[in-house]
Amino acid sequence: PNGELTFALATAVSLLSWRNQPMRVVIDGVRHEVTAQQVVVANGRYYGGGLCVAPRAVPDDGLFDVIVAGDLGLLENVRLLRPLRRGTHLDRGDPKLLHRTARRVEVDAPPRVRLDVDGEQPGAPPAVFEIVPAALDLVVP
Repeated sequence: PNGELTFALATAVSLLSWRNQPMRVVIDGVRHEVTAQQVVVANGRYYGGGLCVAPRAVPDDGLFDVIVAGDLGLLENVRLLRPLRRGTHLDRGDPKLLHRTARRVEVDAPPRVRLDVDGEQPGAPPAVFEIVPAALDLVVP
């Protein structure tokens, strides 16, 4: 519970200071020029304090799930919190949420945008993500 509160407060502070940025996202060769809050390239369903950001992700399907969170404002973010926890945000038909699956994703954005790769921060875009099918053996209880 304490970790969840810390995560929620850190998220709120970040949202208040963040300004959405112009980004170029190329998803399996299809180019998208967007103003976005973030681009998520996921192989699993959850991240950051239990948010089900990629509810349709299947770790062994050989595809990334890509979610582009477009030009969302503060109130839109607040309204998305419960659906994000439940994993129902993609079912809402929100035009500011783009979902695709892909084998290759390229992201380019201004230097202010920072990469976050599973909690590590390797720097700024440009970045290329390529899936390597069947590279991991998973044990599921």
